[in-house]
Amino acid sequence: MIKLTFDLPETNIILTTLAQMPYVQIKTLIEKVEKQAKVQVVEPGDKQGPIDFNLDVAEVNGILSALGQMQYGQVKSVVEKIQHQAEPQVKQQAENS
Repeated sequence: MIKLTFDLPETNIILTTLAQMPYVQIKTLIEKVEKQAKVQVVEPGDKQGPIDFNLDVAEVNGILSALGQMQYGQVKSVVEKIQHQAEPQVKQQAENS
């Protein structure tokens, strides 16, 4: 599993991007992301902390694929954040295999 951490606006960018993909391709992934986010999002007016997601490599690649369909300026920071967080974890998992 890959642990990724985003703030609420970044999480919304991911969900908005996934929502534009064909439903049959991303239904399970959207459900998983929404389920993990719902238990971490605080009530309106409270300070929102980071939101953690535990996804497998294929799911992370699905998010990156969806983000790749969007305008670069809209998703650049999220893509870079995913790459920065996921790369060392993938390397560590490969070394432990």
